[in-house]
Amino acid sequence: VSQSRYSRKGIDFTVGGGAYFTPIAGPMTRSAYFQGEMEYHQTPRLSFSAGVITSNFTYPGFNGSTLLPNGTIIPGTYDRLNGTELQSNFLAKYALLKKQSFALRAGAGIGLVSYSRQVLITLGREFPAVVEVSNTDIGFPIQLEAEQKVYKNILLGLRAGTFVFPDYPFIGNHTGLVVKYRLK
Repeated sequence: VSQSRYSRKGIDFTVGGGAYFTPIAGPMTRSAYFQGEMEYHQTPRLSFSAGVITSNFTYPGFNGSTLLPNGTIIPGTYDRLNGTELQSNFLAKYALLKKQSFALRAGAGIGLVSYSRQVLITLGREFPAVVEVSNTDIGFPIQLEAEQKVYKNILLGLRAGTFVFPDYPFIGNHTGLVVKYRLK
């Protein structure tokens, strides 16, 4: 391997955040995510990354009054419920467009998603209860990102991504800004 080819290899440390949405919980009123990632550049166009995304979101609970089976009327006090999601993923990325200080990359891989949300249970109870349900599933993350070198080893970028599941098409949709520090 020549020295010039070796010098193109590098490791990026990435942090980012932005808007988050998932169709499982219904329409969201607030959402955000934070992400951390380490990416190894095998060649100028091919890289491999490992990362985590954590998100918090709020979605509507029930509004108005609810009539329980025993005839009790419960006023609408649960106007919003909360949920969280934690994704861990491994991706292979390819630079679709690579210029001196700009790159457009697409990536796909495999990962785990742990999802929890609050659910309101009213059936058979005198008073409603909010319980937390959760599950973990395997999925396939897909990402598209554009990055621009802004200073020596610092890059800024935009990223959009989702998780594809065999039994549920898309979950964990996110879009936001990333900051990368590249070690060479």
